[in-house]
Amino acid sequence: RFAAVSLMAQYTPCYHAHRFPELTRRISREEYASAVATVTSLGFEYGWIQEYDSLDNSFFPDFRKKKTWN
Repeated sequence: RFAAVSLMAQYTPCYHAHRFPELTRRISREEYASAVATVTSLGFEYGWIQEYDSLDNSFFPDFRKKKTWN
């Protein structure tokens, strides 16, 4: 048996996140490095760790725009 981990840094606050101050921002580089260190130290052999620098805002929808679909 095994467990796989997928660690991604792309959290983007939206919808009702503003109701929770701890959720109103994206993760910092230092916080993500800490998460990577934790996953690495736990010895997972299967999974994927996203590079922090690979983040690109182009795949985050602009939730402030008015919906235009039917």
